Amino acid sequence: MAAKRTIKKHYILFFITIFFTLSPVAGVADNHLPDEQIPVVLFKESTGYRLYNVSQSQVMEIKPDGNLTTPMGSLWKLFVYLYLVGEKIYPPPYQCKGHDIDEAFCCRKDHAVQMDRSLIQSCGLYFDINRLKIKQENWQPFWETKIKAFYPWLIKLSDLKPEANIRVSELLQVLSLINKHETIHQKTTSVLSQVTLNGTAKGAFRHLGTLANIKTFTWNDPDDAEKRVGGFAGWLNDGTAVWTMGSGTSKQFMDRWSKALQTVLVKRLFNTAKECVKVDFFTQYPIEKITELSTKQEAEPGLLNGKFRIDFSNGNQLVFKSNRQIRYHRIHNKKKLSGIFNINDYVARVMDREVAFDPPEAAKAFAIVIRTYLFQNGRKTSQCYRIDDSTRYQRVAINPPTEASRRLSYWTGNLVLHGASAVYYHGTQMSPNMLSWKFAKKMAASGLYYDEILNSVYQQHRIGKIETGKEFRCQRLPIIEKWLTAQSGLWDRDLTSINGYQKPNQVQVCKIDYGTAFSDLNQNKIYITDVRNYEDKIAMAHEYLHLCFKNHPLTMDEFFIERTARKLILSQMGTYESF
Repeated sequence: MAAKRTIKKHYILFFITIFFTLSPVAGVADNHLPDEQIPVVLFKESTGYRLYNVSQSQVMEIKPDGNLTTPMGSLWKLFVYLYLVGEKIYPPPYQCKGHDIDEAFCCRKDHAVQMDRSLIQSCGLYFDINRLKIKQENWQPFWETKIKAFYPWLIKLSDLKPEANIRVSELLQVLSLINKHETIHQKTTSVLSQVTLNGTAKGAFRHLGTLANIKTFTWNDPDDAEKRVGGFAGWLNDGTAVWTMGSGTSKQFMDRWSKALQTVLVKRLFNTAKECVKVDFFTQYPIEKITELSTKQEAEPGLLNGKFRIDFSNGNQLVFKSNRQIRYHRIHNKKKLSGIFNINDYVARVMDREVAFDPPEAAKAFAIVIRTYLFQNGRKTSQCYRIDDSTRYQRVAINPPTEASRRLSYWTGNLVLHGASAVYYHGTQMSPNMLSWKFAKKMAASGLYYDEILNSVYQQHRIGKIETGKEFRCQRLPIIEKWLTAQSGLWDRDLTSINGYQKPNQVQVCKIDYGTAFSDLNQNKIYITDVRNYEDKIAMAHEYLHLCFKNHPLTMDEFFIERTARKLILSQMGTYESF
């Protein structure tokens, strides 16, 4: 294991489209919400709708209703946002002056709010049609021609208002059509994923994890003008369109029902992570032989498919399965095993190797910590993170992950801990910023949720989502850049003769607070904490070589890159200028 490492009219209707087309369905004539004291959940399947009552303890199927309506409420802001993203319009921020009560949803006096944050916080002043100067002649073609949506409440700007009462089926049809436009869908869902973390449904991530990317809404109860209804619309993480509504404001609704909703939403669990991890297995244990058990013959290098036995040099043996996920290499007479995995499958493999999937709240906490540890300690390239399977870092199961661990990893999806200090974990030991599995299990047994377990140990951190492309911003290190420029001129003489070498232009060196150095091949950037000793210089040379060979397969040969980096630094240490 890595070391340091109420009982009145309470109701809800939940309506989901599974496929991207909707068909007419015979339903109950009443187009208002049923008078239920427990949630009602409606799925759209290929054969029609399926409606369920969901209580805290059971799920029961009932007769479907295809004529349900909903007030639009704040959902009009979502459609304005979709239009802006689809048309690549980037309006100026809204400046809060302290004169409008609705600025409470936007920003403090003398501050400003941008487009994405305005959607997360439901800032209507930002999306005001007049402020944005949106014209009917531009709005209507976007929805009719580009999205293929023709509903009057949507294509006519003057009808896009919170008091509008619209069919839920039409609302979900529009959201389903958005799925066909990948750029719009990905950008919008990425922003909406923040709503349960630090937006209008803040705190709902405790029960929903990363299952839903939603925009909340609140409006007058259609049956009682003195009461409110609230809910949300958006997408599940597998792209399924979703709408739900119940009594009370959206916050009251989410506080009351988010836990019950998890029972239904988790059925749509889907892996959304795009990052990959390359693992070098058994780096501390030399391999003597790898045998394919079906043939009893020594395995041939390449992707392994089937059941194999590893004989280690220390006399130990291990049997494992591979479905073309594990690659066998022979490098300078040494036998090596590696694998490239989706980051959430990687987290599941570490859970299987180092902890367990039960109790669930402890396992969820550890999934987040394991993912965070990888981001802090894995070597980042433009292709994947790279990390060794070792006690120094994380132990990784070579066998495929169990379904239970995989589902918990998917449930936590893209959640990590954000903070300035490093995150560690251990089996039994506890210290500041280090969670033990023993303590996590004890806390889960006492009734704490995973976020409470994490907050009790990592007090200077907060749970957030992976922000791909934003997590590493370049804080330039000009002194180190100057040093690198000087040394690269000397290195050039030794590297020119190597096939595939291309000297990179305008390399930037950027500061990170912790973790190992990594390179961004697309932007010619090297990220590093500092350069103070010869090992730091080797790390710099290592990442520089990745840039030099980025257009050649050698950039993926870590043995070649590390060996060459050490040769460049150690063989001429007396020649090189120091800081």
